[in-house]
Amino acid sequence: MKNFLGLLAICSLLIFNSAIANTVIVKGTVQDVNKKPIANKKVLISTDSLNSATGCVITHTVLTNPNGYFIDTLKCLGGDIRKLKIAVENCNGTMIIKDPIVGLNNVVESNFVICNTTSPVPPNCRAFFAINITGKTVKFKSFESTASGPGDSIISRSWFFGDSSSILVGNRLDPSHDYLKAGSYQACLYIKTKAGCESKYCVSFNIKDSAVIPPLTNCRAFFNFKQEQNQVKFNSADAMAGDGDSIIKRYWIFGDGTSIQDGNRIDPPHTYARGGSYTVILYIKTKKGCESKYAVTIQIPKPDCAVKIQFSSEKIGTKKVQFNSSLSSAANDSIVSRTWKFGDNTTLSGNHVKPLKEYPIQGAYTVCLKIKTANGCEAELCKQVILQDSINLPQAPNDYIRIVSINPNPVAYRMILTIWSRNNQTETQVAIYDIYGQLKKTLTKQLIQGNNVLEINTELLPKGPYYLKVSSKNGKDSRAFYKL
Repeated sequence: MKNFLGLLAICSLLIFNSAIANTVIVKGTVQDVNKKPIANKKVLISTDSLNSATGCVITHTVLTNPNGYFIDTLKCLGGDIRKLKIAVENCNGTMIIKDPIVGLNNVVESNFVICNTTSPVPPNCRAFFAINITGKTVKFKSFESTASGPGDSIISRSWFFGDSSSILVGNRLDPSHDYLKAGSYQACLYIKTKAGCESKYCVSFNIKDSAVIPPLTNCRAFFNFKQEQNQVKFNSADAMAGDGDSIIKRYWIFGDGTSIQDGNRIDPPHTYARGGSYTVILYIKTKKGCESKYAVTIQIPKPDCAVKIQFSSEKIGTKKVQFNSSLSSAANDSIVSRTWKFGDNTTLSGNHVKPLKEYPIQGAYTVCLKIKTANGCEAELCKQVILQDSINLPQAPNDYIRIVSINPNPVAYRMILTIWSRNNQTETQVAIYDIYGQLKKTLTKQLIQGNNVLEINTELLPKGPYYLKVSSKNGKDSRAFYKL
């Protein structure tokens, strides 16, 4: 007898748990009349209004795969999913709607056949509706929708309100719908008549935030705050509920992705991790149902950035360089990001302290390191790294002319060449040779004393290595570069 009672209790528990469908799998297929799968077809899946009392208002849109198959999972942690509405648009623009009940196994399968043209559909019915917007409530009126003719009548009206709410099925002539937030929406009405005629009509409209929220009582959200650097103490003791009413809920949004959604906290403190501008919002709700909102934008100062950035470079080969940024530091902070730009159009992100870089060719490269800290501080340091053999060193003993840099290197379409001249009005020839010693480009420039910046077009050069040579009557210099 005891074993029988225990078994009965277990069975009852299993049945009870199966009846609570807080996770439901929805699947099915979409085919045409010839049983060919329809790929990339939108399937609208939503919970029925029967679930509203349990807090499960869910709307999902999924696409069919190449086999015409779709699958989705609906989850409601706070309640029970009992009934669904599943809709697919037909080839003539009408909607095919199914409203299955969730079974004990929490799996719902709905298969659709669309584009059925075997039976003629009367073409003369017309869906139509007008709207009247009051605040965030829209009143729909479909009295001017017509059937296909004498002896026909509208037997079904399906309303799609354009937000996350469920499809309203049945034959409602003038439903009202409350929109939760301002925005642009498109509502659609699908009708079906007794003779089989179907028609669709859609209207786009905007819902705006009301300047004043009509309260059920005279409640008013409000708060003050005291700020010390990045720490702020909020106080909503002056928020009012109205005569004979009381505040039962306060919802705080701090503007940095954090909030207090539950409870009735009057004076919460909050610490901001980074400086910047934040909009803080307080929503209140009273016992009689009055709701009010109050928002203030506060400025959090950015912390003092005591960042010390350093890096060294050690040539460990003809084209290899070992970089080291371990001496970089941030007082009372930590480095969370290092971005290396090696001067050859390559970048290394992440937080690499000692990267090893191999360059494609020898040359002069401007290397930059940019660091970011946990508190949002940033710093950047650039240095020039020169990779060259002794054959490419300046050949004039008195160093009358010198190539300072080629930027960028490798070069794509144009290079910026910096040449230093000891004397003023120095006539200089600039020439580009390939690795076989063939002259590819030449020009003559008058250089002033000091650094001279020249722009050279390299767009027509074939891809590969080259030598840039500059020469005057007193000296010459050369440098290798690579054309991308």
